Amino acid sequence: MPRKNFIFDFDSTIFPGESLDEIIQFTLKESDQHLEKSKEISKICEQGMSGEIPMATSLKKRLEIAAPTKRTIEKYIETQGARIDKRMTQLLKELQLKGYMVYVVSGGFEEWIKPLLKDAIPIANLHANQIKDLDQAMTFENIFQRDKELLIKKHIPLENETIMIGDGATDFSVFEEGLAQHFVGTFFYTGLEARENIVRKALDSDQNIFSAMDKFIVYMKKTFL
Repeated sequence: MPRKNFIFDFDSTIFPGESLDEIIQFTLKESDQHLEKSKEISKICEQGMSGEIPMATSLKKRLEIAAPTKRTIEKYIETQGARIDKRMTQLLKELQLKGYMVYVVSGGFEEWIKPLLKDAIPIANLHANQIKDLDQAMTFENIFQRDKELLIKKHIPLENETIMIGDGATDFSVFEEGLAQHFVGTFFYTGLEARENIVRKALDSDQNIFSAMDKFIVYMKKTFL
């Protein structure tokens, strides 16, 4: 059987939300301007995911609004694992049982993604941004920002056929840059309109896109399992 790599995004692909933004929301709960700042965070995140602004700019702007702490992150991990759809974790396991290589490469952070996915894929196959010192507040200066495409080039055997699965501009860029032969757009958490520029480019390139998880799971099983 030919070797295949499946590279999954995390936020709004495996996980039904944008985890960094949600952790920042935890941090903001006591603020008098919680609602106003929450809307600002969501807008900045969407600008980065749709490619309107660089992801580094999006990340910096969000962390300037509020810097999560170690305790905030721990509380988030404790409460969020059950939100990951069992169909998605089962798919990750079935792909591995078939003999495929399964990776998660994310613009999120390993400090919470690894605990949330520890039972789904090998931790060594998960690559994301990192916090330098978890005992300090998570400011922009206290993180290692890691480029998605560079992580893929460094850690994934690209001589294998590679399928990129995600919802953001950085995910589609992996396909555009030739690091993956296929792109599967997963828009069941964001809605098609939320990433319409990516949807349009994916359709123009004859790539598969899905706005419902049921259809995505059926496609993945029928095509690869």
